[in-house]
Amino acid sequence: MNERLLEMYKPKSPRFRLKGDLGDKITLELVKKVMTEHNEENFGLTLTFKLETIKVGGFFSKKTEDCLTIIHPEYEYKYEGFRIKLGKQGKITVVEMNRIGESEQVKRELKAMNSSGVGGLIRNVSAASGRDGFEQECTFYNMVDEIFAELFQDDGKKVAEMIS
Repeated sequence: MNERLLEMYKPKSPRFRLKGDLGDKITLELVKKVMTEHNEENFGLTLTFKLETIKVGGFFSKKTEDCLTIIHPEYEYKYEGFRIKLGKQGKITVVEMNRIGESEQVKRELKAMNSSGVGGLIRNVSAASGRDGFEQECTFYNMVDEIFAELFQDDGKKVAEMIS
């Protein structure tokens, strides 16, 4: 795999801080609403949003966190998904998005990239046949990252405009 493909895949964990009124108003429902609207107006991706409560901490922990999960409905078990969480730190609300799950296609591409010798050459040729799908998957990840960043960068300026 060339460096451009690897760069396309690199997972990001964007985190933005919101202050003042917007930080006080932001909820996962509102994140879902503004991401849906921004996607429909500017990107047109097929996305499914789910509000979930997940268990956090160790095996015996009873602590839970609310989160918003984003998946591609056609590839729910093939693509990685995204999880958005909100956290309060004093007067600031932190909005964070992480990738979740695992992609078989990405694993194959990374394995082919790290292979060497004759077996590696065969794996690289084999992986190249699925490269269009890999690039399409990476484009999906990058576009979801872009939707999130466009909304929440600059202290959530775009979100503030959308809800005012």
